[in-house]
Amino acid sequence: MSTNNRILLIDSYDSFTLNLAALIRRVTGAEVVTIHNDSVAPDILISKYLPFFDAVVIGPGPGHPANPADAGVLPYMWKLSDVDSGLLPIFGVCLGFQSLVLAAGGDVVRLPEPKHGQVAMIEHDGNDIFTGIEGPFESVRYHSLHGKLLQADDCDNTIEPLAWTDDPHTTYKVLMAGKHTQKPFWGVQYHPESICSTHGDTVIKNFWEQAKEWSAANGRRTKSTDSGNDYQELNNLYSIKPQAFPKEINQVQNNFYDIAYTSLDLPSIPMDYAAVLIGEALHKNNQDFTLLNSAAFPGRWGVIGLLEDNETVCIKHYNEYFPEYVFLSKWNGSEQKIKLSDTKTGIWGFLSNYMAPKVQKYKDAINVDDNCENIPGKAPPGATFCGGLTGYLSYEAPQDLESYPSRATLEPIVKGDNRPYPDVNLVDIERMILLDSAEKRAYVLSLKERDGVKSPWFKETEELIRVALTQETLNIPDTCAAYFGPQETVSVQMPDKEKYINRILEAQEELRAGNSYELCMTGQTTITLPKAVHPWDLYKVLYKRNPAPYSCLMDLPGATLVGSSPERFMSWSARTGRCEFRPIKGTVKKSDSMTYEKASAILNTPKERGENLMIVDLIRHDLNALLDAVRVEKLMGVEEYKTVYQLVSVICGDLADKGDDSAYSGFDVLIHSLPPGSMTGAPKIRSVEILRDLEDRMPRGIYSGVSGYWSVLDEGDWSVVIRSAFQYKGEGENVWRIGAGGAITILSDPEDEWHEMSIKLESALQAFE
Repeated sequence: MSTNNRILLIDSYDSFTLNLAALIRRVTGAEVVTIHNDSVAPDILISKYLPFFDAVVIGPGPGHPANPADAGVLPYMWKLSDVDSGLLPIFGVCLGFQSLVLAAGGDVVRLPEPKHGQVAMIEHDGNDIFTGIEGPFESVRYHSLHGKLLQADDCDNTIEPLAWTDDPHTTYKVLMAGKHTQKPFWGVQYHPESICSTHGDTVIKNFWEQAKEWSAANGRRTKSTDSGNDYQELNNLYSIKPQAFPKEINQVQNNFYDIAYTSLDLPSIPMDYAAVLIGEALHKNNQDFTLLNSAAFPGRWGVIGLLEDNETVCIKHYNEYFPEYVFLSKWNGSEQKIKLSDTKTGIWGFLSNYMAPKVQKYKDAINVDDNCENIPGKAPPGATFCGGLTGYLSYEAPQDLESYPSRATLEPIVKGDNRPYPDVNLVDIERMILLDSAEKRAYVLSLKERDGVKSPWFKETEELIRVALTQETLNIPDTCAAYFGPQETVSVQMPDKEKYINRILEAQEELRAGNSYELCMTGQTTITLPKAVHPWDLYKVLYKRNPAPYSCLMDLPGATLVGSSPERFMSWSARTGRCEFRPIKGTVKKSDSMTYEKASAILNTPKERGENLMIVDLIRHDLNALLDAVRVEKLMGVEEYKTVYQLVSVICGDLADKGDDSAYSGFDVLIHSLPPGSMTGAPKIRSVEILRDLEDRMPRGIYSGVSGYWSVLDEGDWSVVIRSAFQYKGEGENVWRIGAGGAITILSDPEDEWHEMSIKLESALQAFE
């Protein structure tokens, strides 16, 4: 018979709830089951499922507790009257606490000035759930609304205040915690689970101890999970657990061949520039290729993937064009449309199954010894990409997932085009050139059977590299204007400033209403050139003007991406089990007068830190659904790039080694974390829905999505598509787009936000002007 303690966590579609689940699990040791507030009917939840739990925690969420669409089952929980009717200890956080105050006869009103990602001093009397905490302590506030107790003399408040905080915009202290005077109900307005909150563990521990004492004193016994199948039914049908995508080994691994490679010493030139010289030689030879070129930390490797006619596999999927199919072709070859076998996992299940036999084949090929080369079957020392999928996933690509906001009809980008740009656009690289900036070496590598190291292809590619790296300095113009005549002009259509600022004001009204904490609003600029410029020529200019850690060229079927992103979205290593996210929020333009110290002072204001903190907590939430040992290794550090200073955090977690297909892979983590939180705001689901309307239901497309690779070594590295130019080939070869935007918080000044958007836009736009 099971004797484990169990706590039910009710989520109101927030993006911090699973941080709370991790905190509860760590402090109490109990099993935590998390469900949405509208997934189970109130009567069924109370009669059928609550008896299995020792306590309930009602988490945060957007909206107002008086709105049934926002609150779901919450009001019914506070109506429980005695043990026979299901009464049990309950702890509310933020929206959960507000709903308690409302149910107890209080009011929930707007703050004069919302507090989102702001650290406050929490005052308390040291009793009850604050026992053991000496004096005021720091915790994070994420709320536009707050509970207010009635003050009339004849009112018998059933909520006893336990904590409060001073607020410069009110004439009274704002209620931060309280408890019901007759029932085992407690709650806090602030977020104890935030990375910048203190004493959250103590508060949860105190609640848990009081919950157990109350149950013992009132004779409440928890129903055993061995009693029928109801508990497993709740867990299987309603608990929030992302699905691991299938990993069928349905191909014969003998179809894949050992890694073969040769190496060359690089001359004393920067690795990223060597990649450009080699790319130029390939371009002149009419060899198509993709390029992932790291011009700064944290990248080490440059990857040139060679695209071969009628051999390289191309994989495309469209959200709005036969979404139940995947389109497969060979490079410059014919295409076939294949129906997806599993509509539930869709394109993601297809990709997982596509890579599974390759990952199985090459799982032991990683070479961790930097001193040993040409070990049979092993990759070059330290290499993470040795073939596999590379390309992009659009911002809207994951909209078929259950965790994504409800599907919505968006305006077509290319009017009258029956076949839009691909939302998933990947190529399977089997021949490549790798550049190692740490060891100053180039590798020619192949996974093809016919490519032994003595084959003509190896010899020809080695010679191409040698010749390319001995050429004179490459003459790269400062702008694409060099490719036009003096009388030809570039047309640039930016977002309308008045409309953009009005949208910022609309976004801030959503924040005041409690519907979001932060909204990452964007706009797109369209550039029309007098004639077509080859993507490689544009890449060279952008590389020169704005070198970045995630510089890339992906001239793929249906769309082209020329990128200079500074932001890693996610990297993973199956060998170490480590997953890493590096969100950027907070930007200061470099100038002759702007020093690192000045930029640090600007970026460490409450507004900038609040923006970054909200995304850190959001990513922690995403990872806590999938990974073990989620941790923040860098919190809001200032990093310097060629054109800007940025506020950067690093969040990591470990893949669980379960030894079976139920374990999450790095690919699972990637897909279930999309779209990037730094491009949505928080809570993610509600924010995406609001942003759709603010942005006139125009798809963001490639912008705000991710680009990168998934290696056969089961290593991945994906960046956020920002500071980049992209092209939909249905619009014409002379039309390019650039997206830019910023995080809108209640502290945002509309003019400043317009200026910040313009700075980000300029980082890529300068290549055209």
